Amino acid sequence: MERPDTCSRGMIALRITILLVFASFSLGCAAGGKSLPKSPPDSDIKTLLVVPFKDQSLLRGEDATYRCSLCGSMFTTSRVEKGADAFVTDKVIEILSLRQTISLIPNDRVDIVRTQLPLDDESEPSDLDLLLELGRELGADAILTGSVYKFQQRVGSDFAADSPASVGLDLDLINTKTGLLIWQARFDETQEYLTNNFMKIVTFFKRGGKWVTAEELAASGLKDVLEGSPIP
Repeated sequence: MERPDTCSRGMIALRITILLVFASFSLGCAAGGKSLPKSPPDSDIKTLLVVPFKDQSLLRGEDATYRCSLCGSMFTTSRVEKGADAFVTDKVIEILSLRQTISLIPNDRVDIVRTQLPLDDESEPSDLDLLLELGRELGADAILTGSVYKFQQRVGSDFAADSPASVGLDLDLINTKTGLLIWQARFDETQEYLTNNFMKIVTFFKRGGKWVTAEELAASGLKDVLEGSPIP
């Protein structure tokens, strides 16, 4: 039988230690912890259009700083794995489809929207007008869209990563009737060694106590971010 290497033994020891600390941490949270406040749901949102996310690195190149035409925030692009924009769009739809309080525009109609989106920088100033026109045509009360500006895959295995996964996402929610941006969120995280940031212990275990893939990191981040959105 092969003996585990030094990294594996160290990881096993670390996980045992973390389990003990996590148990006491959880008891403390149960006794006096407070949950973070969440945005109140917008009662006007009954039907939602999820517009395909954009790969900003593909549009602008890596290490490019840009201002979001919808929210006005500044972002800097990094490497984005091919297909990350489609993965994020599908994951958002998957998460929101589990809610009984919101109706999503069917995927086949979303595909029609996908083909009509602007694909070059010169058309970005008209993004909002185009989104509103499409949203109103499809009968959506609100439009959720966004960008992927970083999506770097993990290098290594579940318990021995040479380079961790790193994901950067921007989400924007627009009221179709008023044309106003009613919510904006950003998820930007590179998984760290737990010893570098022990405050991440709860998140560490929520993600299986391992080095996650970029897809797993994005899915976890999107779930947390959308829980705090005004989407009912």
